[in-house]
Amino acid sequence: MITVRSLHIYPVKSCRGIDVDIAEVAATGFRYDRRWMVVGLDGVFLSQRTHPDLTRVVTRIDGGRLILDAPHRSPLEVALENPTGDSRTVAIWNDTCRAATAGPAAAEWFSSLLETPCELVRVVR
Repeated sequence: MITVRSLHIYPVKSCRGIDVDIAEVAATGFRYDRRWMVVGLDGVFLSQRTHPDLTRVVTRIDGGRLILDAPHRSPLEVALENPTGDSRTVAIWNDTCRAATAGPAAAEWFSSLLETPCELVRVVR
C-alpha cells in the first residue's frame, strides 16, 4: 500500500515550498509546481546550490497572486498566471523552454536579494 504523509508544491524553483492538503494534477505535474524560476541575465536558471539565499524566499498563493517574502524586505506580489513581461528562451540544466518575465520590480527584488543581476520568469508552454 502507498501512503502519502505530506504533499508540497514549489511555485518558484529552489524557493521554499507550500504544504498542501490536495493538489490538482495537470499534464505537466501539480498545478503551480515549479512554474516559476529565477534566471540570470544569460537566461540560465539559478539554483540554491549556487545561490543559497533562494531558500529564504517563502512562497504563498493568494487568489490569483504569487506572494514572495524574504527577511528584511517588502513582499513581492506577481500575477500567478499569464505574466505580461517579455518572452524569452531560458535554460534549465540541459533543457530549454520559453518563459515570460515577471517585470522590472520582480527583477529588482531578486537581484537585490541574491546580489546578482537576475529576473523572475514563468515557464510558458
